[in-house]
Amino acid sequence: MIKLQGILTPFLSLFVLAIPQHSQAAKIIVPPSTVAQADVPPQPTAQSAEKLCQSGDLSFLEGGLIPKAAEKSEALPPKVPLEVPQQAPAVALQKTLPLTLPATIRLAFERNPDLQTARLQFQRSCAQLKQAKAALFPSLAVSGSIARTDGSSFSPANRSYSGADAQFVTAALQQQLSAAQQQLQLDITTLQERFQETSTQVQTTTLDQQIRQLQQRASQTATLSTPVDFTPLDADAVALPLSSGSGGGGTGGYFNGALTLNYNIFTGGQRDASIQSSRRQVESAVLEVQRQLQALRQTITSNYYDLQQTQALIAVSEGSVKSLQENLRIVQLGTQAGTRTQFEVLQASVSLADSLQNRTQARSLYTIARRQLVQQLDLPDTVDVTLPSATTPERAGLWGLSLEESIVLALNNRVELNQTLLQRQIVLLQKRIVASQRQPRVQGFASLNLADDLEDRFLGAYGYSVGVQMNLNIFDGGDVRSQLRQLDKNIESIDQQFNQLKESIRLEVEQAFYDLQANSTNIDTANGALVQANESLRLAEVRRDAGVGTTLEVVRAQADLTQAQSNSIQAVLDYNRALVRLERATGFVNIVENP
Repeated sequence: MIKLQGILTPFLSLFVLAIPQHSQAAKIIVPPSTVAQADVPPQPTAQSAEKLCQSGDLSFLEGGLIPKAAEKSEALPPKVPLEVPQQAPAVALQKTLPLTLPATIRLAFERNPDLQTARLQFQRSCAQLKQAKAALFPSLAVSGSIARTDGSSFSPANRSYSGADAQFVTAALQQQLSAAQQQLQLDITTLQERFQETSTQVQTTTLDQQIRQLQQRASQTATLSTPVDFTPLDADAVALPLSSGSGGGGTGGYFNGALTLNYNIFTGGQRDASIQSSRRQVESAVLEVQRQLQALRQTITSNYYDLQQTQALIAVSEGSVKSLQENLRIVQLGTQAGTRTQFEVLQASVSLADSLQNRTQARSLYTIARRQLVQQLDLPDTVDVTLPSATTPERAGLWGLSLEESIVLALNNRVELNQTLLQRQIVLLQKRIVASQRQPRVQGFASLNLADDLEDRFLGAYGYSVGVQMNLNIFDGGDVRSQLRQLDKNIESIDQQFNQLKESIRLEVEQAFYDLQANSTNIDTANGALVQANESLRLAEVRRDAGVGTTLEVVRAQADLTQAQSNSIQAVLDYNRALVRLERATGFVNIVENP
């Protein structure tokens, strides 16, 4: 380590000159001109990273994902952790929550645990950015101490000793005196060595004060009187003090304080790279929240369509049951009139029983789908959900781009690609941080010291020091080079992941686009078949009433109508599912038109 220390005036100019310049913000990919009019969700930038951390509001990421007409969710009872119900009423359903698709999406955005975790990660990244920016400022520290010492010396009481007792006491005191002298010499040597390198006024004053204390202690050593004969006394009869303390020489109170200022003037690019890396982490965390929102939007929408399908199938099965019940009634009347056979009654009864089973199954599926949606929304166990009155599902919208335009839009707007590019930038910044270890480090420092003897009548002494210090790592055994090689391999791996991700996104767009086209065709086909099935049932009922047709024709026509209705519902909802997959594949750009 090369150390340069000296007095610099003015000192603060060093810190002003040392403030680094920030690098240019990262470039965010924008959609191509073919879809320039699309409503593209906003992307975070380096300039907005600090503003996002200050506000903490990421609600703008929900733009385009929740319709503006979505109502606020009502208050729900909280979930109690670590609670196990012991009685049946505690698990009974107590509240039913009607849900529309916009309300379901908003409720999922408010309560989904994975989304909450992503938001917490964003807050953590903001804290890391604030920590990294703290290196732009100098550090100021203050220290102080107050001490009081009492070097009381030992002296025997005024009495005489004789015989073996006098020899014993004399030997003990001489041993204490020798040990005290040795300790005195050791303390003086230590103090001289400690202050040998420096010669400031404060340190010299402190050294002189401590040496005087040690010398005063030495002058208070124990002295012995002339041995005389004495008669030992009973310890229970009288208590004689053997020694007394004298605190006159070594008592004192001292104060020492220091104010220290340090600043890293030059870090070889490490400080600036760390701040930029923290900014990229914030941007990546924002993109992760956006990715979670988009994935959650797709999942919840698909699950809502599943619930809508089971509800529509209940309506279809109830219509079938009602029609077959009417058919059985007419056949039974015909049997009573002698125009119908008992065989036709049995056929109508069996068909009605099958339809009743289908209705029961449809209701069960609807109940299970509701409970699954409750779990996916992370609602309390005692809350149930339901859909508005049963209506025939309709197309959610029309896709206005060609396949090629959709692919280009997806490749320019997918959050995952931007996340990968940000990760690559973070690794490049890590390379700068590692490479900065080869650069010299220059640090400026300043300190103000104060020392005072609280027992004397003089004012305390103070001193200061100002200087710079440089460190340069000359040889590290290849450590930096190995770290840089590892980061280069990480960059190559990220490049491969980026290419694989592009191929995967293209495949997602193609699959969703072709499914959308196929289901659009299926909707037209199913609607045509539904019209024909209604007409076929009408003709079968007319033939039955006229006595030229059989009950079996009506039963078959009703089964065909039920199947046509189910196919129509399936085609519409499959189209809607393909549409939301295509929106997800292209980043939920708001280009869907009303049908």
